[in-house]
Amino acid sequence: MAATPPPVPSGNNGYEDVIRVRTSMRTCILFALPQERKALRWKDTPTLTIAVSGTGAANAARATDQILRAAHPNLLIICGFAGALRPGMHPGDLVIATHVIGTGPDGTLLPQPLEADPEATRLACDLVSARAGTHVGTLYSAPRVLLTAKEKARCASQTGADAVDMETAAAAAIATRYGVSWISVRSVTDDATADLPLDFNAVTGADGNTSMKLLLMELLRKPSAIPGLLKLGKGASAAAAALEQFLKQLIPAIEMEPNASAKGK
Repeated sequence: MAATPPPVPSGNNGYEDVIRVRTSMRTCILFALPQERKALRWKDTPTLTIAVSGTGAANAARATDQILRAAHPNLLIICGFAGALRPGMHPGDLVIATHVIGTGPDGTLLPQPLEADPEATRLACDLVSARAGTHVGTLYSAPRVLLTAKEKARCASQTGADAVDMETAAAAAIATRYGVSWISVRSVTDDATADLPLDFNAVTGADGNTSMKLLLMELLRKPSAIPGLLKLGKGASAAAAALEQFLKQLIPAIEMEPNASAKGK
């Protein structure tokens, strides 16, 4: 792919103070939700592009295609929130994916697992080797939100995955198509034994994202869900804080690692 960097944005977000930028290294970070994006308070730089795709495989595929065409990165980091599928995982825990399975760009199951970049994944794992609450394993991208503990248990049994999201498989498939290395880091918002307080599938709009109008209507219909929603919000806050701390370690380490993300140059 061409090595043309994106335009240099105005302003300084503190990123340049962390490391000495190597202009030959370009990284893209893809979040699904604005709430996830808030976990990283940096702006774009000549070597770092950050994007929000929207929820689900179709949005993830579309955004990944656009960001890879525009930024020509060496590495795509697919990150955000996830639901735990295994006991012993708690809100704020990190999941580093070695492989991803599940719903691809066209809405059907990937024909085979996709492997995250081994060197970048190794680097990510090394950074958190002493951190409690870090899990390394398989991520499953579901076509819909798993609402109950029974659904999560069934998914874990059928897929062998450790955590669930809705975007990584589609984004990883597009990156693989472009020959761009990728890794995925997710932070847990809800554990495997927890039922979600609302049917989030019922409040999804035509664009695949949560509709605030539908969400409010669902809360009016089921006000008993409010305490559970507040608890889930606390889990999301813990997940965002853990993700922010980790990404602030990971991005400078990747920039300085000569063997990480060799593709895309």
